[in-house]
Parts: sequence; structure tokens; C-alpha cells
Amino acid sequence: QKAVVLETRKPDSMILFPSEKEKDKKEAAVAAASPAVRLASDDSCPCQHSSKMRCFYDESCPGLGCGAEGLENCRFCGDKDGQFPACPDADAKQEAVKPAAKPAAKPAAKPAEPEAKPAKLELGSDASPCASCLHSKTLPCFYDESCPGVGCGAQGHKNCRFCGGEQFPACPDPNAPSAKPKPGTTAISAKHAAVTAPATSSGASGDPQMTDDVLDETQDFDIYRCMAGSAVDTHAMEDDDIADLTGALKYVHTEILTEHLQSPIRQTRKYGIDVVTRHRMKFKNPSTVQKTPNALQGEFSQFVTYDFGKATNPAQMPIIKEQGDFVGIAPCTDLKCDVRFPSPKPYSWLSMGNWCPNLSWDKKGTKSHPNPNCLKHSDGTFIKGGLCENGFNHQSFLPGPEPPTGEQGCVYKYGKATMVKLDDVVGITSEFCGKRRCKDWLDFRFNCSNRQHYQRQFMLNGQIKSVDYCVEFDIHPACEASCQAPACLDLLRSGKTAYLGLPFWHGRCDPRANDRRVETVGFALGLPGALKSHLLVEPKLLQRSCPASKASSWSCVPLAALHFAGPYCTRSFNGACDRCYIPGVAGGPAEVQRPWCPLDVLQSPTYKDLGLKITCKSKSASWHCCLYTGTCDGDSAPGTAPLTDDGLALVAARKNTEDMKNFLKRAASASNRYRALPLDHSNMHWAAYFAWDAAPLDRTLEEALAEMELYLTSERPMVTLFSTTTTTLPTVAGPRPNNFPPSLACAARSVSFGPLDMPGSMATPTANLEECQLKCRKTKGCFHFSMLEVGNSCHLQGFSALAQENSLGFISGPPECWQAKKDKGLLIDKGHDTYVSLSFACMAWGSSFSPALPGAYSTLEEKDFPSEMEATLECQKRCIDRKDCKHFTVSFPIRSCILVGKDAMVTEGIQGAISGPSKCDDKSMQSYYWEALPKSEQPTWRTTSSALSVLGLGMVALAIFMSTVLWRRPACSARSVQSCACDHAESVERSERLMEWHQATSSHELVESRAWDIELPME
Repeated sequence: QKAVVLETRKPDSMILFPSEKEKDKKEAAVAAASPAVRLASDDSCPCQHSSKMRCFYDESCPGLGCGAEGLENCRFCGDKDGQFPACPDADAKQEAVKPAAKPAAKPAAKPAEPEAKPAKLELGSDASPCASCLHSKTLPCFYDESCPGVGCGAQGHKNCRFCGGEQFPACPDPNAPSAKPKPGTTAISAKHAAVTAPATSSGASGDPQMTDDVLDETQDFDIYRCMAGSAVDTHAMEDDDIADLTGALKYVHTEILTEHLQSPIRQTRKYGIDVVTRHRMKFKNPSTVQKTPNALQGEFSQFVTYDFGKATNPAQMPIIKEQGDFVGIAPCTDLKCDVRFPSPKPYSWLSMGNWCPNLSWDKKGTKSHPNPNCLKHSDGTFIKGGLCENGFNHQSFLPGPEPPTGEQGCVYKYGKATMVKLDDVVGITSEFCGKRRCKDWLDFRFNCSNRQHYQRQFMLNGQIKSVDYCVEFDIHPACEASCQAPACLDLLRSGKTAYLGLPFWHGRCDPRANDRRVETVGFALGLPGALKSHLLVEPKLLQRSCPASKASSWSCVPLAALHFAGPYCTRSFNGACDRCYIPGVAGGPAEVQRPWCPLDVLQSPTYKDLGLKITCKSKSASWHCCLYTGTCDGDSAPGTAPLTDDGLALVAARKNTEDMKNFLKRAASASNRYRALPLDHSNMHWAAYFAWDAAPLDRTLEEALAEMELYLTSERPMVTLFSTTTTTLPTVAGPRPNNFPPSLACAARSVSFGPLDMPGSMATPTANLEECQLKCRKTKGCFHFSMLEVGNSCHLQGFSALAQENSLGFISGPPECWQAKKDKGLLIDKGHDTYVSLSFACMAWGSSFSPALPGAYSTLEEKDFPSEMEATLECQKRCIDRKDCKHFTVSFPIRSCILVGKDAMVTEGIQGAISGPSKCDDKSMQSYYWEALPKSEQPTWRTTSSALSVLGLGMVALAIFMSTVLWRRPACSARSVQSCACDHAESVERSERLMEWHQATSSHELVESRAWDIELPME
């Protein structure tokens, strides 16, 4: 059959190469099938306004408005079978008419795979992407003046070729390889091009033209760390290695947990890791990286490995010297980065900093006085490090309002952490330790009740032995080093025990189990798409398009040579531009690379305006390609979709858990093997949820049902939901509830304190808020309670806890409100109802100084300083005893004491940290009261009689003498960290009373207030 190219428009623009007889016959057939009547009702279809472009029926389109003549939303009408309404009269008012429902098509058998490298296709070839319209009586291939490039959709047919016109080659003669351009053809209309042309056009090679303009803007990116909770936000993230969420979980699973590789007498997880943190980073890499071949994933430089602040690969020093400060990345896009941890999706590690990268932290010096040996640029200036000045926003999860400049010294900023406890999310605090729930990892290790199940680990020969401690996770030695090792594959196929410990960690060699774990932690960290839409990136971060990066090794331009099978780039995996591919593209590679793109990749900001047209090998949904183009055969409704692999793929593309649940129940009920399963089990929801994803899943219906069987026969929930323990959104005042009794008048909504549980305490359910407050009042060392309204979960916090505002769902308060306290004279309110003695008036909660002076790091053992208050005063005393110490920082619960010099930097918002200076003046206590206390609670200061003044002077002298002899330093109190240092007393209560009395009389005045009743320390 010879190719016939018809034009249904004006005769002078008709481009034909068949005989005149054939031309007349075909033209008459087309005219009868599609009357040349313009629609006049839908302004979204520009073809209605053209004298040359008619809206007509397109047999390749399944419904109304899907692309007549390559234009989206142009209507169709006038087919022979009555499936669509007839074309309306041009003068009649158009009425919206829905087409009759099309009966579900019986799934077609999969066609055979084409050759990996098909022969060069001529226009009119049966294998041509345009073959269907060439062989159609009503769909000729022709020149479309609305289209800016070749192959962008003749009559709605993807990849159908265009020819003729001044801008395109002439249509070829079927009997000749080419023909000369036909004179007198019409050029593309500027009017229609402005309305319908994609934002970019195809280049000479046929590849779409894309830009790197997005690199001129800063980028938001979420970064994750697994670390000790006591160290969260205590030091600036600089010269550090971090990861995306999957990378962070992979690190814990492969490097931290394996029991048979670690000491049995350890008291913590390896490196003390007990939390996962999430930070929002805003960055812009410098011009030495962006738009150069150095760029990875378009926006990053190469990953730098750091240990203790020092880059460990000497070969990278010349690169750092050349490029300076940058955020680097090590992407795992090919999904084969670690044979111990198979993953169905890409993940990445990142590095940030480059401040004095050749030296460790203790040798760098300070940024104002760096070590002379620190790495320098070629011009002799020191490499500053990429963290902008004041680049850490301690008040909010979001970075500060001023974006990084992208210049050397200001490449990135970040906000404070949101974190979740590993003990909660992995299920340790749900296990029993005796008759109570386990408090933490250490409690579980030595006191877990289910000893028969958890007191086991592998020996190096693979045998299981009993131990006298409980194991969080262990993996069979055959699989520890590689999940692809033959011995491991044999073990997994045999069904023998491959994992021990908590069920949460089982299945490290199962990519789907790893994916499930990552989403569970993502949900705990507050990611809106986790366990809902399979997205681990906030939607607003997905609105940024990917740069073309055509000059680098990381191009995001889909190749015409691959028939646009790829490579594409998507931010859906972690926020970076990971490459992906579309499977089943006609003319594409025989074996499509992984990962596969999300189904909406062609509608993403990067590609939606390019007008890419893809032809699929098959319209069977199990071949996946037609899911991207919307051209699959078959019905996707869960109640009527065929119970086949095609039906599973069609329902999965709906991306709806309830739809998938109904479909799987139908399939199970029709199967002798699965119909007896408890299909209403709570795990059925998760079986259905993980049966679909944002990208197609390459598996059969039988595989999906087999996985459903595992979910429904599990004795435990497959997913356990936990929310974040700490939220750090923008700071706002916590509203006081007005419907609580007087004892709770000071309670605040949407405020919690962190760390959430003080040492030795664990969350317990309580009947109400009053009971939670009473529990705090009866617990030694409790300064605050925080109750989560969902479940009335009561948490107690100690002396060092820091208020966390915007903690949705929490209500917090002190054990006793200020108005109810009888002895207020010895207390001050540091904010958020944190009532402490005057000894701590000059100290700041949540402040941390660094770096430490040489040899100025020590630990304050609990046996020597039982309370946090005593430990804090001791740290301050050590600062005073050292001449070059200007500030101190004590951190709980690790009880570290750090002394710093005059050049130290302070970081705010650090949980468990308390700081103060080594010296203070004697004049700020009165101003403290005016500034800090409510007006109703401010003491009254007045001049007394001369007799009382003389007595006051005498007692002042006595107090100064006692302070000098007994403590060898002046007593004082102040509010600000910059201008105070307070007494350290052997007896905290004694020093509090002495300082109170001394302050009240030091300015020849006595305090007189209804709330005060001062007794002089006569002892």
C-alpha cells in the first residue's frame, strides 16, 4: 500500500503525491467523514478561529478534547460509528455532549518485542511511528501550521510527521527518498504559534531545546542526618556529610545496626545514634560549578568525604581549591550503589562546607583567625566555607529570608531540625520491658520481656545463638556483605531465617521493604506525601524545573535518537534532578534503563511545554508506555478492570489506594488460593497502598496477590505510624487556653519542650491535662509537661528543656503556675513559664558556643553533680577558673562542658544546651525584672528610711565579705548572656537566698512586694 498524504484544507495548501484519481477518491472520503465545519463554542481550541484548521474526528483519541490537529483541547466530531456527536452547524450554538460509553476492550496479548535497533524508517513504512495515520482513511499526515517542529502531533497523533511549508522539508514521494520543497506553501502563522507552540522547539538533531535558566535562582532542598539526639543543632553543619532520607536510612541499616559485628557490652547504638533529623536547606552553588561540565545533576558539584571536618581524599583538594565552596552530591541513580541495600528508587549523599577542608576541626582555628595552613584559593585568600554568615536559622525549620548569593562564602543556609526518635519509629517504645513499655534502646536491650524472640543473634558461621541481651537487628552473615551473593540468594529462596530482631528492620535485601521503611520514617518526620502518595518531597519543591545540563555528563534532554524514551529528569525521588526513563517506547532501546519515570513526568514543569510526542510499542497497560500517554486499551475502573496484568497496571495508574483495595479484593475472591484470606484485615490498606506507586511497578497480578498474602497473614501491623517528636516551624506565640481550671491557666497550646522526655522518664497516657500536670509536680526534676492531645500522651521535661513553638497537637505548662507559687522571691521566669532561681538569671537556654578552647572539653559525671542545675553551675565555675574563657556551654543529656574564648560563635535553638559568660556586671537584675516579668508581678522598688538604709549597707558589706571568703568571686545576677556571670555555691539553696538578699540591698534599697518575704541568710 502506497502512503497517501492528504490535506483537508484549502486546495492551494494541499500537498499530495499520489495520482489525481487516488487524490480525488481520498479527498471525497475524508470530506464525507469529517464535514468542514468550524466549532464556535470553545475558546481553548484555537483551531476554531482559523480558516485553514478544522476541528474534526481523530480515531486515535479515546474521548472529546484530547488534541485535534495536535492542539490540546480541540474537540472532535463526526465519526462514522456515532461514537461522537456530529459536527454542529457553524451558526448553531454548541452544546456539550458526552460520548457514549465505550465497552471495555478485551486485553490484547503482548506483541512481540521489536528489534533493539530497527532499520531506518521511511515515511509510510508500516513500522513508522506515523504508520497508523498513514494507513487510515480519515487520518492523513500533513503539514500543521500550528506546530513549531517535526513530529509534534499531526491531527493529535503523537510523532506523526509534518511536511511542506517553508520551514519543513517537502513531503517525500513514496517512490523516491526525497523531494524538493514545494513552492508557494504557507509558513507557520505567528498568531497560532503564540497560542499553541511549546516554550521550546526542536533543534537540528530533533532533540528538544531546553535551557539552564533555573540555575539563576536558589534551590530549596531537604537534608537528613542520623545522629545522637543530644548533638542536634549543637554545631554548624559545615564540612559535613549528609544525605536524603533513603540515604540516611541506608546508612543506619548497613553501618550501625548489625549485631554480630559489634561489641555485646556497648551501652548505645553505634555512635550514639538515636534520632533522624530533617533540615530545609536553601543553596546556590557558585559559578565555578553551575553551567559547567563540573555540575552533577545540574545543580551540584562532586561529593566530598569528611571525617572530623577534614576532607579524606587528597585527590579532591585541587578541585576544592579551584571551585571553592560548594554543595556536593553522590547520586545513586543506577540503583546499584550498595549491594547490601537494594532500593527501587534513587538516593543520594551530600556534602556541604569546604571551610579549611584540609584540617580537622581542632586545627582549623576560627574564621577570623584561621590556621595559616588552611587551604587557600589560587589568589592566596582562604577558602571561607559555603555557610553564609548567620546561615543557620535557629527559630524556624525554614532558612532565613535572605537567600544565599552563590558567591564564595555564601552558598547555603538552613533551618533548625525536625527530628523523630528511632526508638519510637522502629517500635522499641512499643515493646514491653516487664509490665511497662520500654523507655529507650538501653532499656530494651537489658529488660525486654520477649526474650525468647529478641535474645538471639547470628554467629559468623550463620548459626543462631542465645544471648543475655535483646537485639535490635541482625542479618545472616551470608547476606551481610551482599544481597547478591549466591549464598545469600540461596538462603532467601530457601525461606530460612535471614533476619533477627525487631520486625521493622527485617528484609534489608528486599527493595520493597526498604521502600516501605523509608516512607514510614518520612511520615514520622511530617512529609505530606509519605504513606499517602509515595512522594518524599514537598509539592512546592517539585515546582522547580530541572536544568538542561546539556554540556555536562548529566543531561536532562530526552534524545530523539531514542525516540524520546529518555533520559528525563525528575525531582520526585528526593528533590534533586534524578534521571529516569519511559519503558515501552516504540523505537526505543530494547532494554530500558532504570529507574522508570513517574507517570506525570511529561506534565512536570521541566517538560510540559516541550510538546514531546511519544509512540508506544503497545497499547497494553502492562507494557507501561501507554500509561504515560493515556492511550492504553481497557477499563481502569476497579470494579470492571480485567483481572489480568493489564488490569493491575490500569488500576495502579489511578494512584488511589481505595481503588486498588477493591481491585485486589475482586482478584483474590476470584482465586482459589487467595479467596480465604481475611480481606478486611487492617493490613489490607497497606497491601493496596504499596501495590501502586508514582511510577509503574514492573510486576504481575500474581506477584501483587502474593505480597498481599504476606501482609494479611502477618501477626503484626506492616506499618506503625509515629509523628515527629519535635517540630520547628516559624516561631509564633503559643495561645493560652481559656477553658481550663485555674491550676492550668498558664498552659499553652501548640508548645512542647525538647528533648521530649527527661532522663529516666517515659511517655504515659493520662486521663486529662490536670493528671499530666500532677505527674510532673510529683516527679523530681520535672520543670515542664507536654501532653499530646491525640491519645493524651504525657511527656515530662527537665531543667534544660527548650520550648518548641508551633508543636501542633501539644499543650504544655509548668508543674505549678506562677500565681500558685508561694515562694516566688527566689525564682525568675526565663520565658515559657521556666521558673528558675536567680543563680541562672544570666544564662541562656538553647544557646551553644563553639569551638572549644584547647583542652576545654569535659564531662560532668552524674555521680559528682546529680542535678542538671549543679552541673550547670560547675561548668560556669570552670570557666571562671580559666583566664581565657569568655563563655561556657553545658549540654544535656550528655553532660558536656565546653569553655570558649572571645572569638567563639554562638548558635541558638539547641535543645539541652545552656550557656553563659564568665563575667557579669552588677547592674542588670533590676532591668531584668522590668523586661521579663509581667507588670502585675514586677516588684516595687522604693527608697527606705535612713535606718533601714544603714542596716542595708551593713548587710551588703557582710554579704560581700562572705562572697569573697567562701566563694572567692563577686556575687551578681543579670539577664543577658553578654553581661553576667553568677555565683556557684556549695549549697544551691544557700547561694540563692544570699544572692536574692544581696541584690535587693546592693543599691541602698530594700525590696517591698506582696509576692516577696525575704529572710536574711543568718547561717
